[in-house]
Amino acid sequence: EPYARYLIKLLRDNPAPAEVAAEHLRRNELPAIGAMAHKLRGAAGSLALPALAGAAGDLEMRIDEGHDITASLIALKDVMQRTAEAIRAFLQHGDSDIAVEEDGVALDADSVQILTSAFASDNADQIDHALLICAPRLPRMLQEALQRAVEDFDFRRAETTLRDWQTTHLH
Repeated sequence: EPYARYLIKLLRDNPAPAEVAAEHLRRNELPAIGAMAHKLRGAAGSLALPALAGAAGDLEMRIDEGHDITASLIALKDVMQRTAEAIRAFLQHGDSDIAVEEDGVALDADSVQILTSAFASDNADQIDHALLICAPRLPRMLQEALQRAVEDFDFRRAETTLRDWQTTHLH
């Protein structure tokens, strides 16, 4: 699956971004930290990883504005660790928390989390991307209902639709 490959690439390309940034800081290479944070923010955003994108974006902004980056480095390290753990769990998930619809498509808890986060962001691009990457695991009827809500820019309805579906289908 392409999404899984991109997640693996993200982890491989960014095994310890806070440590890399700290090393650049020791050498007073702030532009290198900014470039790394910008690249990580873009990659995380395109993979619907809002916490990581936010932490990288905060680091990038603090560098651009000349603020102290210590707190941002600590936050990035924590968020990257939690993101890496979540990605590994997503890539290794078993059959638990999976619901199968009549069309044979399974929606897993990780996809529910991706969609829930995207809907909460109110960012149409992020929501479209989340729907795209979760599409292989969305039962057709649910996918159509979510798509209609998103096309109407009614993200609360999309959240409610997903939550109602979870209540009746996930075990």
